[in-house]
Amino acid sequence: MARGAPQQIRYEPSQPKTNSGGNCQAVEEEEETMMKHLQRAGEVIALYRRCLEVARLFPDPCGRNYLHYYVVEKFRKRSTETSPTIIGRHIKQGRNAVRRLRRSLHSRRDYQHVIELAYGRKGPFKHLLREAEIEASQPPKLARPPRFMLEPLPGASGETFTLASLEKFLDPSTREATGAAAAEREATEASARLQLAVLRELVPTRWVRRAKFAAPREEDASEEDASHPTKSPNDEAGRDRRAWKRDWLPAPWDVDRSPPHEVRGTSRGTGAEARPPSRHWSGASTAAWMVNHLALIRTTFVPAVEAMSADGAIGRAWRRLYASTLGEPRQRDALRVEGAPESWRDPHVPFKSTGLVLRFRDRVVDEIDPAGMGARDGDEA
Repeated sequence: MARGAPQQIRYEPSQPKTNSGGNCQAVEEEEETMMKHLQRAGEVIALYRRCLEVARLFPDPCGRNYLHYYVVEKFRKRSTETSPTIIGRHIKQGRNAVRRLRRSLHSRRDYQHVIELAYGRKGPFKHLLREAEIEASQPPKLARPPRFMLEPLPGASGETFTLASLEKFLDPSTREATGAAAAEREATEASARLQLAVLRELVPTRWVRRAKFAAPREEDASEEDASHPTKSPNDEAGRDRRAWKRDWLPAPWDVDRSPPHEVRGTSRGTGAEARPPSRHWSGASTAAWMVNHLALIRTTFVPAVEAMSADGAIGRAWRRLYASTLGEPRQRDALRVEGAPESWRDPHVPFKSTGLVLRFRDRVVDEIDPAGMGARDGDEA
């Protein structure tokens, strides 16, 4: 359950107050309308909690972080809606969202769709990653602040990093060898590691089902079968029809949450503890989650998947899935012609007889001898 979620709303209708004429119809209609609104509010809260629970069942921390904060943003954006028609439409969209989230834990295609959105291979994060690369490649513009700026670090210093500077100070290849710049670089690297630890701490942990919802152990299952010898196999199949496919999903993993040192501090001017836990309904703003997610993609999520694939920590099928997702986009298969003379492109270039090779993917389809290629009028063969 999300921290800071509102409690269940209860409404007890008051006794209708009759006027001098004894007419209480207006009061009854008002109470009936209020009951309908509160029922819808309870349904919205239930959908919100269900979406967060299913999102936190996702085994990939990148997909879990993306789904969690995406659900938080959508529900908070629509929390002030008052139109009954639009509220009903949003409730319908929430039900569809729960079904799609559950399908991502059962279907390989839906699972790949989520990780492609989370890792920025399509969707809004694809464009944000490209814009961050463009901003990092250009010199800083002093007339306006950078667009991709992280929140200040906890403590009195309040040091801030951009995506480009964070990647630069975490890259050991850009480190100075000796001198005063090396000492200053070491202090900045410590702040960058602290910033990365704070970002990793904001990634939601994987939710584990309670014992009564978990699958029974082998010895418990054997004892249960022995105590019910007349149980039909159809009953067992019907009960497990909606069970989670734990053997199908990859083994869940999490980000490294060990900070370089204790993350403590107070906000400047207020004395309050810096970076309080996010309240995902009406508490602190979560507008900066997209910039945080961009920083984690480049510094945490993608390197972790590459290291796990190299070590063989995930299965071969999942290595191939992540390689196709995180690798270069596959070019459309087409028949390629190699060795075409330049005169085919430019009519002013004299013809020169060369051999042609036709390839499809990496396979040679046909080879054309230079003698079989005709020359134009006036060209030398």
